Amino acid sequence: MCNNELLLNTLAICSQDLEDPVHSRCMETLSHLTRFPGNNDIMAQSQETLGALYKCGMSVNDNDRIWALRAMQNITAYSSKRGFFANDDLLSVLCRSAERLEFVDEHEAAISVIGNLCTDPSSVVQVVNTANVVRALVNVANNIEYSEEIQFVACDALATIAMWMQRVARAASVPEGFSYEPLPTLKTTGYLRYNTNE
Repeated sequence: MCNNELLLNTLAICSQDLEDPVHSRCMETLSHLTRFPGNNDIMAQSQETLGALYKCGMSVNDNDRIWALRAMQNITAYSSKRGFFANDDLLSVLCRSAERLEFVDEHEAAISVIGNLCTDPSSVVQVVNTANVVRALVNVANNIEYSEEIQFVACDALATIAMWMQRVARAASVPEGFSYEPLPTLKTTGYLRYNTNE
């Protein structure tokens, strides 16, 4: 079905019309299509599908949000094209959903999607640069109101981000005059305020 561009686009466009009662069924259909890993690269590259996921992810309807998040979770788990998800709009949807403690399925799916995105080096920069993503992960990791499994996923995502950042730092060239030391050095630096010899 996903190889039929007209069908996929029609489902995605109908999903975005939140006033039409059929939009929830279309979003549910898109979500079920993501259960087949072969569909996920195609869906990740479809701008209409990404638009539908954003619109339904921001919906006031709980079912719309959960179907959108389940679709995102499947696509980011099995797609080699995760970078398409690392944009401000979809990441803001994930942050909002991650902080909805009263909706367990919703926040579990949102944290899982963020965790999936953190495993892709092409997504990490956008994840770190988007407001509130790291804050949401830290909040979930330290808030005992979340389940232990989800706290673990949040901690794993933070550790993965740290690993990518350290890898980038190690790959950088060391300027002349500085010794190459294993990172992190755990040394503090600061302005020598009381040094009167200069």
